[in-house]
Amino acid sequence: MLKITGSEDYYPTPESLLEKITEGIDWPEAYYVLEPSAGRGNICDFLRKKADSFKWSTYHRNLEMDIDCIEIEPEFRAILKDKGFRVVHDDFLTYHTYKHYDLIIMNPPFSVGARHLLKAIEIQQTSGGAIICLLNAETLRNPYSNERKNLLQKLEQYGAEIKYYEKAFSVAENPTDVEIACVKVIVPEPERKTTIFETLREKDYEEYEKKAQNSELAESDLVSAFVAQYNREIEWGLRLNDELRELKEKSLEEKSLITLRIYNGEDDDKNYIFSVNEYVRAVRRKYWEKLFRHPRIVGRLTSNQQNEYLTKIETLTHYDFSYWNIKTIQEEIARNLIKSVDECILDLFDELSARHSWDEDEKINIHYYNGWKTNSAWKINRRVVLRLSAYEHYSGGRYDVWLWRVIPKLADIEKVLNFLDNGETGEVNINAQMEEAKKSHNLRNIPLKYFTVTFYKKGTCHLTFTNERLLKKLNIFGSQRKGWLPKGYARRRYEEMSAEEQSVIESFEGRESYKSSVMESEYYLFDAGHSMPMLTA
Repeated sequence: MLKITGSEDYYPTPESLLEKITEGIDWPEAYYVLEPSAGRGNICDFLRKKADSFKWSTYHRNLEMDIDCIEIEPEFRAILKDKGFRVVHDDFLTYHTYKHYDLIIMNPPFSVGARHLLKAIEIQQTSGGAIICLLNAETLRNPYSNERKNLLQKLEQYGAEIKYYEKAFSVAENPTDVEIACVKVIVPEPERKTTIFETLREKDYEEYEKKAQNSELAESDLVSAFVAQYNREIEWGLRLNDELRELKEKSLEEKSLITLRIYNGEDDDKNYIFSVNEYVRAVRRKYWEKLFRHPRIVGRLTSNQQNEYLTKIETLTHYDFSYWNIKTIQEEIARNLIKSVDECILDLFDELSARHSWDEDEKINIHYYNGWKTNSAWKINRRVVLRLSAYEHYSGGRYDVWLWRVIPKLADIEKVLNFLDNGETGEVNINAQMEEAKKSHNLRNIPLKYFTVTFYKKGTCHLTFTNERLLKKLNIFGSQRKGWLPKGYARRRYEEMSAEEQSVIESFEGRESYKSSVMESEYYLFDAGHSMPMLTA
């Protein structure tokens, strides 16, 4: 059964009460909605039902409601995500966004209701919008603190409508007879007075770009630099939009010859007229993509794993490019890496050994040995042949060298071997090495981190391991996972094994090599969870 943390301050909103407090709302106009204390989703469920009731009408058949949720309890966040709701942050009081909300509807914890309503007013002051908030009536009837006094002043300033309800939660999931107040506030759109062309000269972007390019910068600082860059770009765009709106208002017949359009990276025909929320989404898209292409963030991922995250960018455009959201993604990447390391290494073992060994050229890739309980065991030889061509069109008496397909493949092999290497081997810049080989028109014996590569015009690549200790570790890993080595391999001395087990050892590596495996068992017996460097946030 789910444990509810802080249940003494958790009062799910009954639907009957929601019907009362939302009377008079023009639902088709409530497109962007925020629920900042979402709990298990009672209000969100109600909003979704309201949107669906209009969705199928003739006039509003394309209506969709864009709902953002915030919830501080991890258990409740999991429930909201299972229901298909978008959770954009954890603590509403630390939430920062440039998104404009038509409606903020909330039932915050009664003990901090005043603080949450003040935060909602603060958010709506940037763009204007409606708020519906349920509070403990005592919050308004007994303004003993400066916070409550400040709230009453704000409500009076905006002409808030306040209604009191007795026993409104008496039939709720967590019943209480406490009297509540429903506060409805319409915060008007602020008057725009901008000085963009004066302040732009004062804002220096270069320091953030310099930080983002500094490879020695701590990863947490790099993320902070990205977020600062993102915030600046959003601010500039919004200020420019305000200036153009002011220009339009002061122009003849309120017409402006300048129009902002949002470039979406495609044909000009598909770009669209500026709106604040679509602009924010477009900038988010750019920065999420930049994050998932930055080597410091996803450098340990193979190209397939990186592409998997790139496919999530459209979904992430609904989430602020914030430190908290990036940290959450980094933690997910770290968890997924641990889960997929074994799979990646075993896949590489198969690719360099059996996957193509039927091919005449690639028969040399493997050496068969007498595996445990099988006659079909094999290991990877020091030199293997891959179907990987660096040559393309023949022109001017010479083949053109194309590295766009070669470098990612070799980099993926290196990344998988990095898991096994534990950082023992010095770095080699694969891009620089391959470019130098291309310039010299010599694609033979190119030295890389763990191996050399030679490319032939018939479309093959000969890969020769220079780190034979690491090759042995890869062979042990693959052979163990396939069950071809005796149980307790490298944990028992050769003399402690049966004659049948000794025969497998002799066939696999020989007695002397096995002694080194036992002596260095901590190195050779790989454990993904303990051996992989974790991402830091």
